[in-house]
Amino acid sequence: MFDFQKPASRNLTETVMTLANMSKFVIADISSPRSIGHELSAVIPRLQSVNFYPIIKHSETEYGMFEEFKHLPWVKPITEYDSIEDLVSLILEDET
Repeated sequence: MFDFQKPASRNLTETVMTLANMSKFVIADISSPRSIGHELSAVIPRLQSVNFYPIIKHSETEYGMFEEFKHLPWVKPITEYDSIEDLVSLILEDET
């Protein structure tokens, strides 16, 4: 989860790219997208060594341009969730 002050020396996309590059994987919530489409367009094609796990609230649909990433092997299938508790349960279930 990104919740930080943007550094004065970098723009938001550069900061997201740096953080994603330091990560083993990225979980991206594509529910109600505002800027995530831009951020993913900048990051996904350049970081083939980082797995991306998109999640979306069950009642929503993915934004149109996300279709372009689905064929990439490092972009995993979208996981739908109903609530944060549901999402945590899905993650814990997957660990066993």
